[in-house]
Amino acid sequence: MFVHNDLMLAGRYNENSVTDLLNLNEHPFIAGVGKLGRFAFDWIWKAALPYKWRFPMDPFLGSGAEKAKQYLPSREVVSKISEGAGHDGGPTHLEARESDLSYMYFYPFIYQQIYMNPNHVDSNQVFEIEYPLYGGYSDIFTVPMAQFPEWIHTMGVLASMQLFPEITIPTSLVWTFGRLNTEHTLQLKSSILWQKDRELANDINWVIDRFQEGRDYIHPVKYERYAAGSYDNLIEEISNASAMPKVEI
Repeated sequence: MFVHNDLMLAGRYNENSVTDLLNLNEHPFIAGVGKLGRFAFDWIWKAALPYKWRFPMDPFLGSGAEKAKQYLPSREVVSKISEGAGHDGGPTHLEARESDLSYMYFYPFIYQQIYMNPNHVDSNQVFEIEYPLYGGYSDIFTVPMAQFPEWIHTMGVLASMQLFPEITIPTSLVWTFGRLNTEHTLQLKSSILWQKDRELANDINWVIDRFQEGRDYIHPVKYERYAAGSYDNLIEEISNASAMPKVEI
């Protein structure tokens, strides 16, 4: 089980209960997963994929992908496993719409480096990656031990290509296991905070209230921002509050 250092699990999760709470069996768990596609410029890490996948030796954006790809499972094997679990196992297509670039950092540079070369896209301004690639929130996930060596190999190869973790981790899980447990399938409740919402978790009472309501985990939680109590007291207070949720899951 992998948990990022600023994600906090409810107190009811411990070494005795986590197997049942996350339905740990032959299937891994990740909060959610989806096929990458459509517009390349809606996420900066997706925008870099075409360059990293095809032109791997550039010292700034490159990754050594051309050498690394020889150690990946075949596209046919990956597609079969993915489709067998209900995922889209076809190639990944990213549409290069320059109009989507305006809000991205360094967007002129990204456009010039990734898409101005005619070898990057077809006549419809679409880039194709032959493998199915997936994205997903990856600050908490589990991996069954039975296939851990196979998964860590695939994940390591993708990581060596310098793909973003929230592409590398869900992609390697789908390629290795196919079927995944998610928040949706297990009916879990979480508080995932982005941008201005992050400030909510700075209030320890807000965090405790969320666990009392039945949240399974909260991210991000920055322990150093709490003014009251030591680290040990904080963990004890949150654990006690979350061990008996007021609302059943």
